Amino acid sequence: MKYSDELIVGDEKQISSVYGGSNSSLEDAIKEAKDRLRKIQDRILNGRVQKSKDYEFDIREEIIQEIDAQNIITRNRYGALVLNSENHMFIDIDQNRRFIGFWDRLLRDNIPRKELLQQKIIKKLSSKKYRATNARLYETNNGFRVVLLKKADSPRDKKMIRIMKDLFVDPTYLFLCIRQNCYRARLTPKPYRIKQRRIRVKFPERSEKEESDLRAWLDEYESKSSRVATCRLVYAQNKLVSDKVILVHDDVSKTSSNYELR
Repeated sequence: MKYSDELIVGDEKQISSVYGGSNSSLEDAIKEAKDRLRKIQDRILNGRVQKSKDYEFDIREEIIQEIDAQNIITRNRYGALVLNSENHMFIDIDQNRRFIGFWDRLLRDNIPRKELLQQKIIKKLSSKKYRATNARLYETNNGFRVVLLKKADSPRDKKMIRIMKDLFVDPTYLFLCIRQNCYRARLTPKPYRIKQRRIRVKFPERSEKEESDLRAWLDEYESKSSRVATCRLVYAQNKLVSDKVILVHDDVSKTSSNYELR
């Protein structure tokens, strides 16, 4: 919910807008927005900064499915579906990062870079430190995705950050997890990878025309993405857990298919 009111900046008054959100009511969303605006005013007037709040970045995306209280699927700004989790640690690993060392390349020069990275991740997961963990490794279009099947704390927790770094997390992904205070996993393809025209998904406020344009775009996007996969399971460590979140992730991402990765 967008809320606008006067904000005093120096000797001037200006109209400023903030967003508030709630899963229960419009009134609660407005209340949160007013509270945020009050805190901003307080920081301007008194120079007080609450670091944990100042660096938090809200995810203003439409909720498509609520798996449970800690796991929801949203549609992001370019139209793809994204799983947002507070208790499952998803880790994105970019094959273009420099995780392949000199000796890896020298001793195994004939092995593709992506395969070398996969071997390094599996070696790390099967090490003494992680071998008791129920983990799953997926190949993606540009690297890999690891999910640890155990209750995860906030990605801002130092222990969680150490684990992600230990498992070769992409720095940009780590930064976003910390900013948004949740783990994110894209479930459907990036539009440009399936030659789908661009669209900017507006939320929460869309005009009737924007809603109509989005419906038409989604028909085309869903048709093109029906025969591509977002990730593919390549390694499962320990027992296969009957975990609803993972079942939804695997189903929407088409992880067991032979479709091209997009």
